[in-house]
Amino acid sequence: METEEIIEKLGLNYRTDWKWQIVMTSAAKREGIDEALKCIHMCLIFKIQTTPYHISDSIRSLLPKKNFINQNKKSIFADKN
Repeated sequence: METEEIIEKLGLNYRTDWKWQIVMTSAAKREGIDEALKCIHMCLIFKIQTTPYHISDSIRSLLPKKNFINQNKKSIFADKN
């Protein structure tokens, strides 16, 4: 499935934060559209900001395993290797 198609199915658009688009499209490619939609739904339920830096551990476990570096240069997505 192409990234543009995933973005459309997840309901993301040009106003969505680009980091959030990357995280959610990667999760959808790895886990499937349904799991990515569950993650988005959980974020909305818990009113978590739509950026990878504010996602709880339970939601983070659904997301890609690559590193994302925050403003303090601390990795919040550690590789599981």
